[in-house]
This record gives sequence, C-alpha cells and structure tokens, in this order.
Amino acid sequence: MRICVICEGCYPFVAGGVSSWLHGLIKAMPQHEFVIWAIGAQEKSRGKYAYEMPENVVALKDIYLDEMMSCHLKKLRRRALAPAEKDCLRQLIRCDKPDWSTVFRLFAHSSMENVSFLMSEDFLDLIEELSAQDFPYVGFTDYFYCVRSMFLPLLYLLGSDIPEADIYYSVSAGYAGVLGSMAQLRTGKPFLLTEHGIYTREREEEILRTNWVPRTSKTCGSRCFICTPAAPISTPAG
Repeated sequence: MRICVICEGCYPFVAGGVSSWLHGLIKAMPQHEFVIWAIGAQEKSRGKYAYEMPENVVALKDIYLDEMMSCHLKKLRRRALAPAEKDCLRQLIRCDKPDWSTVFRLFAHSSMENVSFLMSEDFLDLIEELSAQDFPYVGFTDYFYCVRSMFLPLLYLLGSDIPEADIYYSVSAGYAGVLGSMAQLRTGKPFLLTEHGIYTREREEEILRTNWVPRTSKTCGSRCFICTPAAPISTPAG
C-alpha cells in the first residue's frame, strides 16, 4: 500500500513532537510505501530536513507558502457563475459553511490561476456585497486586504498536483486537512485525519496574540480556519 502523509509545518522540517511520532510510525511499517506531502512556510527550507528519510519513503513533495508571493497574477474574465456557485463563494468568503466539493471544482486550476481569482471582478463584487452587509463600519480597504490575505494561501494550495497514493492521511486539520479532502474528492481514494492537537484553537490563539492585526481581521482570520472542511473519516489521537 502507498500512503500519502500530508503535513503542515512539522515533518520533515521540524524535529520533535508530532514529527518524531510520525517518523517512528513510518519506520514501524516497512511493508508500506510512504509519500510525504509537506507544507512549509519558506522556500529557503527546501532540502533542509530534520530527519533522514526512511527507506520506505518513496517520494517527498514539498510546497512553500512564500512561493505564492512570486505568482504573476493576471486579470481573469468574468465567470458565468451559477447561483449555487456564487452562493458557495459567498459562504467561503464569509467563512461559513461552503460546499467544499464546489470549491474544489471551481479552483481545480493552476495555483496562479486560482490566486488570480482575487484580482477578478467576480471577487470584487462579492467583497463589496459582504463588506456592506457584515462590516458596514469597517473601512472597505481593510476588509478587502484582510480577505485577500486569508484566502491567498488556500487558493494557492488548491492548485497543487496530488501525489498518487492508495490512501491519504493528515496529522492535522487546517491546510493539510483541506488538501486531504481535496485528494479524496478528486481521486476517489480514502482520506484519514488524526488530530494531534486542536488545530483551529492553536491558530486562533496565534491570531489573538498579535498586536498588529486589527480586531475585525482577527475575527475573520479565526473563522477562516474553523470553516475548513472536516475529514470524512476522523479518529482521535493522543
């Protein structure tokens, strides 16, 4: 069996904790092949791993969030969005309960094209509508850039090529959980999530501790992580 392990900000870049547990788990199952699908913060970390890969790790696909800053965006033509699709995007931007199968279908393009949606008139229309409805006393510019910064990493990651595997496994929710859910929908293969912490709570605490993020943006940022899709199969982990 080939198992794709999806990691965010841990293995194989950082030693200890979840990374050590995962490294031991892979070594304890030499009868299986593993593919590591790792999300890192900075591209300068490429190749600088805290662990020597076990022999049964047959591939390592790493994505770095700072790479999205070098995307050359282009203005997209308006899409002929169906009412259900527009409502899905509205729910997504509101960090409510979007239909994630529709989200994955709408952003099944390259990372650059996905991110370019944030430069489109469709996006601007939705932002103007939601700003007036939900944050009428907040400066439009603040709200506009808050939403763009929240969804830039997500749309960038949705453009990733999915490694081939028999099962996809994530050690946390958040971006890794999104990629796992996307892989399940697009490949038809099962996805398993074991949460080794309370990911949404950890991200919320990080956002609340900052002294440079406006209060309204903190609220939006916290809800952004809460609205990410739950795994179809979820089991607790110690």
